Amino acid sequence: MQEIAEPALVPYPAAGNLTDDVERRAGNEPMSIMLRRVTDDGWQPVTSAEFRSQVIAVAKGLVAAGVGPGERVGIMSATRYEWTLVDYALWYAGAVPVPIYETSSAEQVQWILSDSGAVGVFLEGAKHVAVFEEVRAELAGVAAPWVFDDGGIEALVAAGADLADDDVLARRALAGPDDIATITSVKLDTGSRAYGTTMASTDYDTLPYNTTATVMPIMGLALSPNSAYSFYPSITKSVQVVGTFGVPSGCTWLEQVREACEIQCARIYKRKDSPFGVTGTGALGQISVLEGLDTDVKALLDYPLRRMVKP
Repeated sequence: MQEIAEPALVPYPAAGNLTDDVERRAGNEPMSIMLRRVTDDGWQPVTSAEFRSQVIAVAKGLVAAGVGPGERVGIMSATRYEWTLVDYALWYAGAVPVPIYETSSAEQVQWILSDSGAVGVFLEGAKHVAVFEEVRAELAGVAAPWVFDDGGIEALVAAGADLADDDVLARRALAGPDDIATITSVKLDTGSRAYGTTMASTDYDTLPYNTTATVMPIMGLALSPNSAYSFYPSITKSVQVVGTFGVPSGCTWLEQVREACEIQCARIYKRKDSPFGVTGTGALGQISVLEGLDTDVKALLDYPLRRMVKP
């Protein structure tokens, strides 16, 4: 069998795990914005210190609920702030998250939770509860679910309020680089079940560093003053970059990347009014809205994202 190997681009970590990033960021830059979340008042920033505090509060609830080190807990939800919150809370509690596609069938949910040996599960809302209830009788080892839309996180925080932070901080340090961080499941087209895989903490931890070592960072994007994109006055309210994990502190190019995302999303949105692949007005002229990456955005991102070729 042919084997191909390349030298490591970054040093292999000898200790630590993914929770170290939260501790480091909160310690060094407690007021920096780490995430943004949707509330009744719109998009609200979450600082590094706030995120760490919320993660610890949820993790204490998990410990109070009896989730032990190394035990598996499912997460079935669309992408949202609470997903990231409980993902890290499980790591802080020493547990292993088991993500489940939000569109998974009841049979897939049953198989993933039973095959992973899960002791609990987070569900997003009523439709996910309905799917879980179809197979709940077959999941005797899974405790009553925590439901995001039904106060599940708040209940955990209240349950763990009397525990000391140190109880969780000791748990978070138990896992090392080679310990399982996540058990993922890939939906298969050939059957109703999913194929499970495991990801070690190292797989996640080295990814941002390998990326910066092999890919030229985006230093800036530019649009001409008479850009036709100005006819989308509301696009800044339509798209949000909600996470900045791995983005260097004080970077100057994040706003430009956000602008490129907004341009692309605005073009995609206009496809609903463009059955023949073009849109526009007499003043603006025709604008292509065909499938694929917008040509203007692709041109903007093409050169900065080319991989550096070493002589």
